[in-house]
Amino acid sequence: MSETGKSITKSVLKTYWGHDDFRGLQEPVIQTVLTKQDCVVVLPTGGGKSLCYQLPTMVNEGLCIVVSPLIALIKDQVDGLNRIGIKALELSGGMSFEDTNIIMDNCLYGGYKFLYLSPERLQQPMILNRLAQLKLSLIAIDEAHCISQWGHDFRPAYGKLSVLKDLFPQVPIIALSATATEAVIKDIIVSLNLSAPKVFKDNILRPNISYVVEKVEDKTYRLLEYLKPVSQNAIIYVRSRNHTIDVARELNASGFKAAFYHGGMPSHLKEKQMSSWMKEENRVMVATSAFGMGIDKSNVELIVHLDLPESLEAYYQESGRAGRNNEPAKAVILWGDNDGARLSSFFIDQLPTVDFIKSVYRHLCSYLQIAYGELNEQLYNLDFISFCGHFHLPKNSVYQVLKILDQHSIISLRDNFRSEFKIKFNQSSHELLNYLHDRTQLAEVVLPILRSYTNCFEYLVNIDLNRVAHAANTSIERVLQVIEQLHKENVLSLERSDSDVAILFLEPREDDKTINRIAKDVEKIIQGKIKRVKDVQKYVQNNQQCRAVKLSSYFSSTSVEGCGHCSVCMTPKTMNESDLKSQILSALSSNPRTSRELVDMTHADPGQLTACLKKLLAQDQIKVSLDNRFSL
Repeated sequence: MSETGKSITKSVLKTYWGHDDFRGLQEPVIQTVLTKQDCVVVLPTGGGKSLCYQLPTMVNEGLCIVVSPLIALIKDQVDGLNRIGIKALELSGGMSFEDTNIIMDNCLYGGYKFLYLSPERLQQPMILNRLAQLKLSLIAIDEAHCISQWGHDFRPAYGKLSVLKDLFPQVPIIALSATATEAVIKDIIVSLNLSAPKVFKDNILRPNISYVVEKVEDKTYRLLEYLKPVSQNAIIYVRSRNHTIDVARELNASGFKAAFYHGGMPSHLKEKQMSSWMKEENRVMVATSAFGMGIDKSNVELIVHLDLPESLEAYYQESGRAGRNNEPAKAVILWGDNDGARLSSFFIDQLPTVDFIKSVYRHLCSYLQIAYGELNEQLYNLDFISFCGHFHLPKNSVYQVLKILDQHSIISLRDNFRSEFKIKFNQSSHELLNYLHDRTQLAEVVLPILRSYTNCFEYLVNIDLNRVAHAANTSIERVLQVIEQLHKENVLSLERSDSDVAILFLEPREDDKTINRIAKDVEKIIQGKIKRVKDVQKYVQNNQQCRAVKLSSYFSSTSVEGCGHCSVCMTPKTMNESDLKSQILSALSSNPRTSRELVDMTHADPGQLTACLKKLLAQDQIKVSLDNRFSL
């Protein structure tokens, strides 16, 4: 690229993103895109992949379409672009035909630069016909590892994206991932029909992160030890929703300000918990894997997994949320003797058979009243717990089925708590206004409802809490308080329904025929899940090879040197026995100590220290109390 071209890209970088220079491989990737060459980009989490397609789009004329598998990530990206003055739209799965046409018209005439959509949308002829009318400058395939059956998030709809190359043969394609292995990269190139693509691969590991795996008996004690530094900003990952609440409660009781987050929370509570953590009112977030996508907090110093992750890909992405300011950070896995078996039980033993998938699919269609042969584009809210209880189905296995149906584009699954509120005022408008006359705090919420929902005196009306809160310039919590107060006083009638997930059916119901079409692919996915669980078990049991090297070799054939600061590289060396005895006796000279405290003070191997304590006890040089404290 000429000096003039480089100057333009730097100017755009400064104008919209406020940066003076690029990071890592961003600049050569952007230069390649601007020469209209296909490319595959594998950069570490937090490595700035989005800029690799966003910036060249702002330099060139025309629209960039971005294919992404995650609704939450799409919304985050669109909101982020609009905040910095770049016009971006999303084409979500639940939109009506009319709304979809409006979005496509805006792309054609409205000067928009980005259109984000899911891969399933590209299987609809109407969408392809409308896209063909647009002037595109670039096609970006985010989370491109979803293309490959060897990828941890395989989605068959991704395997059909070569239609974009057929539709726009002259438009360059950039495929991006943080977790693509060598085999996955080959699948990406073939599946997308890329033309002599340039492959960019950075070392996926960030040298400022220390990868620690510690086998412990008491996870809570070790967690508190890791959290002791006063300024620690941390994310603690656990598997279950209830566990997030329990751990957060325990941390708060121990003096650490902690919030919790999981997929089963109402949206307003998620936003509140997220905000408290981002503002550092709570420094610790205890969360399931639902937390993290789209988070841009640079000063996270600690990631702790109290449960083993389901795959090394998931672990890499979650641990990569630490140290994005390039300051030293730790990614810690605390595990015990039974955790490997628990991981297998949760992710392998619960894997469904094809017959079970057929059974769940039939039950789901029956429960939601989907007629045979029908394709209803309505978004169905599902109370997951009630559904499983109604048919006496195991929850873990059913959720695995829903994920498989989602992966194969039979349904679109949104794992997100949703509440619907329907209200109807029991008084006439005149009576209601008289009631509100001297109740100004209630009127501030009720009047915006009356302006937005004029028929709420005749019918039960579904109201949007976000819309009302915005109009009343107040919080969603306050709107709920007012509605519930008016309900108790019989001023209004209230119907509320909750759901854990939302489901959009993408294929007509055909029962067994629907599942038979995906049976072979399901078997491959199941085998892939089994392999990934075993890879996690091997990773935590490894005490010989540098953990950074182990992770790097999993994702890439590129050899890297030992990091020097992971739990393997920093394993305590065997000490001279007489030196260790002297250190123990010195440590006990001032106060009684536990074995844990002695390990921390001497930095000795725990096994060697235990053996040394036994010898000192046998020689009557030390004694031990009933609460397991050693003293002289």
